[in-house]
Amino acid sequence: MVYSYTLDNIPIEIEMMSESSRVWIFQSVRDLKEREILQANEYLRLFLQQWTAHNKTLSAYGGVFYNRFIAIFLDEENSNSASGCSIDALTRHVKNIGDQLDANIFDRENFLFLIENQVVSVNMNDLSDYKSKEIISEDSLVFNSLVKTKQEFFSSWLRPIKNSWHYRFMN
Repeated sequence: MVYSYTLDNIPIEIEMMSESSRVWIFQSVRDLKEREILQANEYLRLFLQQWTAHNKTLSAYGGVFYNRFIAIFLDEENSNSASGCSIDALTRHVKNIGDQLDANIFDRENFLFLIENQVVSVNMNDLSDYKSKEIISEDSLVFNSLVKTKQEFFSSWLRPIKNSWHYRFMN
């Protein structure tokens, strides 16, 4: 059984969603342990089963990716659209998951890289040091947690830093 997904093992529930499905990505500054991933996935499953906007069910799926990221996909083509209140409820729920796991899920000062199949957290203020020590280069793969759709998730969630908004912090 897979507890944490990668781009190589996407659940069928996500594969079947439209390319324009909305995506929210929250990142932890540390790896989640297996039991924490199981717990997070269960909390997400229970929440998304009853997630609504204006009392109408939303077609959503979520899970933990790379032991660090909580990603939620909402297929608005085949269900209702999220409202401000429903998005607030989702954000509160994810924050609660982070609080229960004692994992900071909302720290945006750390950029996450995939280096030798490991997710590495680098504070944005330390990027130039990592570059000068040749730990990362312009071709290092960085996770872009600002992607908005399923199509962007597959095409540009993980990309070389030189092709990402993160690059401006590297020099």
